[in-house]
Amino acid sequence: PDAGLAWQVPATGPVSVGMGELLANGVRSRGVTIAAAAGTQVTAPAAGTVAFAGPFRRQAAVVVIDHGGGFMTLLTGTRASVRAGERVAAGTPVGRALGPVTAELFHGGTAEPAALIARSSSPLLTGGSNR
Repeated sequence: PDAGLAWQVPATGPVSVGMGELLANGVRSRGVTIAAAAGTQVTAPAAGTVAFAGPFRRQAAVVVIDHGGGFMTLLTGTRASVRAGERVAAGTPVGRALGPVTAELFHGGTAEPAALIARSSSPLLTGGSNR
């Protein structure tokens, strides 16, 4: 993967589900879930353009950011304060947490390995799950 993407944790809180962790439904997590309190500010993990913001399927609040170069971040549990088409810088507020926030980083439609996310600027992701 391109290590040039400067990706940072989008919300504060302990990691409650780590990347690749087996979930109760038998599916492996494709991202990390941060046990953010409702109302916690959620920020863009890297610069890009908001591709989608709103409800999707069973998710009440989703934000998708296209970082370019085939990289995209999917944030669930995030009530958007941005609209599709908006450019955002890394760290720009994009919404508020409804509770836990799940962040998934994709490159070319494939979930990125934990190693790329763990190279982020946050110590939250280097230790895996804190459950």
